[in-house]
Amino acid sequence: MAIKVPNVGKLWILNLFRADFNGYSIRLFQNDLTPGNLTVLGDITEANFSGYVSKTLANSTPAVIDVSNKALTIWDPLLWSHNGGATANSIYGYYVLDGTGGLVYIERDPSAPVSMSMLGSTYVVNPRLTVDSEF
Repeated sequence: MAIKVPNVGKLWILNLFRADFNGYSIRLFQNDLTPGNLTVLGDITEANFSGYVSKTLANSTPAVIDVSNKALTIWDPLLWSHNGGATANSIYGYYVLDGTGGLVYIERDPSAPVSMSMLGSTYVVNPRLTVDSEF
């Protein structure tokens, strides 16, 4: 048999998740990593460019069903800026850690690498999470 999660179930699941995700840590990674099913925190090299700090997920939207029939929630956009110091990085994406420091999810930027090398360099993440039924 195949499990089918109807839209109302997808919304319920994602709304349950999103309540817990608010307050989780979001960080940028600087190594040329293509995330996969076996990716662990030890595979990730956190960014350290001048001015870099981790940020916190906040203010997620209630889940909706998007045009591809997935449940979707979005958090406030987050902006990182290089402060002009000496340390530069190439950024490949972002990852989210839970309240205990465990890896929750990771996303590689399709336009990676993005240079964070000088004053005025910026990087924006629009965090989002989707839920879909397997069948």
